Amino acid sequence: MASADLGYRAAGTLHFGIGRRRLRHMDQMSLMHGPPEPEPCPSNIPRVRPGDLRLLDEVELRRLVGVVGALADPIRVQIIHLLGQRSDLCTCELEALLGLAQSKVSYHLKVLLDAGIVARERHGTWSHYSLRTREILRGLRALNA
Repeated sequence: MASADLGYRAAGTLHFGIGRRRLRHMDQMSLMHGPPEPEPCPSNIPRVRPGDLRLLDEVELRRLVGVVGALADPIRVQIIHLLGQRSDLCTCELEALLGLAQSKVSYHLKVLLDAGIVARERHGTWSHYSLRTREILRGLRALNA
């Protein structure tokens, strides 16, 4: 089958069943008459227009993306689960509970700390971690329900 039969456009977009000539004509028509009017929604629910709903502001969006990213790892979810059972855990306790090296536990705790999910309290050379809010546990459980 020749490329003209497939309807390849110069930009590389593929339009099955539409030849180049027809495509060119359609592009010219849309330039002359503007885009076609959208069909009205058959629903009785009032439709939403631009400006009716608020988008997240940039700061809030970045914060939420950071939290979701921090929750996207099974080790970090386990850490949250453990901190939900005990209000304060030392890095060394988390190492023993998870069976992981100190460097790996510290990395995951740093991600949770940067996302604002856990708080850190230093005791000499040791760091103790706790959940900033227990709501995170309720949210995770609600997602799993």
